[in-house]
Amino acid sequence: MRIMIVSLPGSWQRVLQNNIEAHASVKVTGVVSGSLSAMQHASQYQPDLVLVDSSIPFDDAVVLIRKLKTENPKTLSIAITDTTQQRRKLIQVGADYTLSSYNFETQIGEVLNQVKETLPQVNGSSDTVFNVDSLTSK
Repeated sequence: MRIMIVSLPGSWQRVLQNNIEAHASVKVTGVVSGSLSAMQHASQYQPDLVLVDSSIPFDDAVVLIRKLKTENPKTLSIAITDTTQQRRKLIQVGADYTLSSYNFETQIGEVLNQVKETLPQVNGSSDTVFNVDSLTSK
């Protein structure tokens, strides 16, 4: 399963990436910090799943999920939220899953397993992780 992470740069971004990469058959295809970069990356690399972190501005997260559902309807999304109000709004605009930022680390494994079961087929994977915002590969 190919995953893109949308999160502001910093230690939390690394925590997200490390937690996701700890799961077998999961590849992070990109780590981006804004909705424009996320849409460009999604269009080019077509991840199976986009993880949208609550660290980005909430309005950007709403727009991003709405656009993903319109332009890449097969791409699933997980939104990490801080409040119940945010959770409700992101579900309303099309988030497939929501996780609380307060217990993300205990929930992510279960959600990734659910996502794997819903995917019709897993795209080919790559060992390259693209950091789209700085245009480097790790």
